[in-house]
Formats: sequence, C-alpha cells, structure tokens
Amino acid sequence: MKKTICVLLLLCIVLTAAGCAQACKTENAKIDLGESALYSVEDRQAAVDYIVNRLFKNNVVKELYAVRYAGDDRSQEEQAYYVDAEQLAFDEIIVFLTDFRSARGVKAGSLNPNENYTDYAYILGRETGGDWEFVTGGYG
Repeated sequence: MKKTICVLLLLCIVLTAAGCAQACKTENAKIDLGESALYSVEDRQAAVDYIVNRLFKNNVVKELYAVRYAGDDRSQEEQAYYVDAEQLAFDEIIVFLTDFRSARGVKAGSLNPNENYTDYAYILGRETGGDWEFVTGGYG
C-alpha cells in the first residue's frame, strides 16, 4: 500500500512538473506601459496583468517577448468602433500590442502553432473603473 502511494505521489509530481514546463515564459518579456492621458499607470498595469494571465491560463503562448500600450489614439479609435457604435456595453477600451511565440498545441482559431507574432493586438474593455475584460485580439 505504501509503495502504491509513493508511486502515485511521484507520478503526480512528474505530471505537475511537465505541466509547468509547458507554461508561458514571461520572465524576459519587455513591458511598456507607455504614456496616457486616458488611463493611469495602475489602469494600464491591470490591463497588462489581465493579458499575461489570459495567455498563461489558456496556454496560447509559449514565450511572451513584449507587451506595449498602443497609445491613446488607437484606444480611442477602437472605443469609437466598439462602444460608440453600441456594439459593446463597455465605457472604456484599451489596446496593447504583443510580440510572442504561440504554443505548439495552440487551439486559438487565428493562431498557428509554434509561430512568432509581432504587434498582435489585445483589445480590452470595461465599465468605468471596473475590471478589464477581453473584447478581441488579432491584426487589423
């Protein structure tokens, strides 16, 4: 019985370690919050945290190289498109551009497995002062 428990425990440790090896590498990612008259540093950092956590949780990215604020003009353009056109119930839109290598087993419709992407946009929305939520991502 003890031997069985030890084997099962060892198996759990090995599987956990293997799962961690597949996680998104972010330690060398360059984060650029940029300047903004629309959003505070805390607002922009919360958006970056959301993006990184989403990439990590969904196993979309093998390695994250950079995340940078696309700027107030781009965020306002997207806000005009999504919010002002009443397509979404958000008051605010923020846009970040990302550089990354997709995971080998990525199941995201617009991403190919194990490829590099540059300036891939993540568009997030929220009600004023609320938490950021995913709106869309991609090129365009």
